[in-house]
Amino acid sequence: MDYPAPRGGWDPLKLLIVPEGCAGLPALRDWMGRQERRGSVRFDTAASYAQAALYLLSRRYDAALCDLTPDEAAGLRLVREVRASAGSTPFILITERQSAETLAQQIQTLGRVSYLAREELSTQRLVEALREALSAAPVRRQEAQPQRVVDIAPAMIWKTDAEGGMTNFSRRWCLFTGRSEEKERGRGWLDGVHAADLDVWTRLYSRAIAEGQEFKIDIRMRSADGKFRWVRHHGIPRLAADGSFTGYLGSSFDITDLKQAGQQALTQVEQFSHANRELESFVHTACHDLHEPLRTLENQLGALGTDEEPIAERLRDALANVNRMQALLRDLLECARISTGAEPLEPIDMATPLEWALANLRQLTEETGAQITHEPLPVVDVDATQIARVFQNLIGNAIRSRREDPVVVHVGVDQREDEWCFWVRDDGIGIAPEHQGTIFELFARLPGSDPAGRGVGLTICKKIVERHGGRIWVESEPDRGSTFFFSLPKGI
Repeated sequence: MDYPAPRGGWDPLKLLIVPEGCAGLPALRDWMGRQERRGSVRFDTAASYAQAALYLLSRRYDAALCDLTPDEAAGLRLVREVRASAGSTPFILITERQSAETLAQQIQTLGRVSYLAREELSTQRLVEALREALSAAPVRRQEAQPQRVVDIAPAMIWKTDAEGGMTNFSRRWCLFTGRSEEKERGRGWLDGVHAADLDVWTRLYSRAIAEGQEFKIDIRMRSADGKFRWVRHHGIPRLAADGSFTGYLGSSFDITDLKQAGQQALTQVEQFSHANRELESFVHTACHDLHEPLRTLENQLGALGTDEEPIAERLRDALANVNRMQALLRDLLECARISTGAEPLEPIDMATPLEWALANLRQLTEETGAQITHEPLPVVDVDATQIARVFQNLIGNAIRSRREDPVVVHVGVDQREDEWCFWVRDDGIGIAPEHQGTIFELFARLPGSDPAGRGVGLTICKKIVERHGGRIWVESEPDRGSTFFFSLPKGI
């Protein structure tokens, strides 16, 4: 179906499509192509709802076709903002069928807004909706109504009387709160203030009124979508000709993004401080641990040429100490590079890094007769190489801490509300309670552990898991085996 060319020599109809991806809907794409060839309709597309608001407030359109499926809340804010600024452009909203009932309630007070279910969109339905929207009122040749500066200003504007009661609000304020100006007047607007901020507001505002002073304050307010957002209020005293205080003229801005950015910055500062403290401890521990093999090496080299032991034996011992220090330095370097040399996180089937770990442990597994089993594992956003190292260290430790019988190790996972909880369980010698709180520290060694170990493996596991936003811990009883747990957030 085609929409007929405008009568009376009018210019082609002008329609705005938002967001621009909406133009790819088959029914709309085919219809647009026919109309453009006939010259009866001209189309603009807006890449975002914010861009659409600028277009609708600065240009004339006969109708706007708005797809709400990418972001229904943002699309409805666009309609409200245009209406709050006295814009009368008809809107045709495309939405999912299950949102239709709720949408109908939300748009009934906005005027000149209709909707179509995306699943039922067809050329015929689209043309019928446009004809209905355009025939509702002859707005194509109407001049735009003058807009009050207070209503198009980016801030929410308000005014009070001398007693501090709110008397006037701009449309943008009502658009933010979703309430009428009548309901906001006096102390009515305080119904939307977060309970934890009411006392702070009352104390500062009372003092400001008593002194007739300018004030600024940040408090949380409930927005039209029901969520609390941070709002910065700035009140400037209004004075009569005789200098007496007559109330405030104020502005308010939504600063939620600013608050969140500040909190993120504080979190990063704390993370950097923690990393600095960890680095100091890391260097101190490393120097202490390297001191012993260096001193031993010095004594062994100094004793060369004496008759106490053969030179070949002393050289062999000295070389063993050199190898130990080299291995220790490699472990320290790996610890340091967990964050700086890491790969980006991407969706990985966790069975893949587990298979890599088992391949690296194949010789140890065959020599000890260890049995390794695992459950089906999920897909998680991870650095696969690093997670393979976690599995390798935990399973390798389980094999080395076996009793005389071959150890049985099982890898499993639990799905929780916002995280996956993986575990590596063995039936080995277990860990005494007094050691469970320190085993993740650098160079921590358990009594009776493998003398070849350097006490770095569990520290590496801890740093890798924390880099992924998770945590690691152990549950164990002596002679009853150990279970090492590590969590990974969903949707990292």
